[in-house]
Amino acid sequence: MKIASFNINGVKARLPRLLEWLEGCKADVVCLQELKSLDENFPRLEFEDRGWHLELHGQKGFNGVALLSRAPLHDVRRGLPGMEDDPQARYIEGRHDGVLVARSICPMAIRPPALNMITSWISWSICAAMRPGL
Repeated sequence: MKIASFNINGVKARLPRLLEWLEGCKADVVCLQELKSLDENFPRLEFEDRGWHLELHGQKGFNGVALLSRAPLHDVRRGLPGMEDDPQARYIEGRHDGVLVARSICPMAIRPPALNMITSWISWSICAAMRPGL
């Protein structure tokens, strides 16, 4: 299985470049970050018409993550386990051929208390990824 990642930095601005890149990409799953788009505004048909299945976790203006796959994903989760009410769209996961694929965006900060928040967020992510049943 081949997994690729692309920091799109805004789907509206980078759509042509992303579609061009996907044409040559031989990945089974593509992880996108920084969609900067709500799910309902994401140009879904541009991808579906090219044979991609989409799982989105978007946010207007900031963040946003997605998983594109050649086959439908299973067990999709949006938001870190235990943090599903987090208003920031920073995490999505789904299974492809029994493999759990996750895309996350770590909060960025350069001084406390934001650094404490980042440390907690990373710790939470690691614990979530190691949860039983995976």
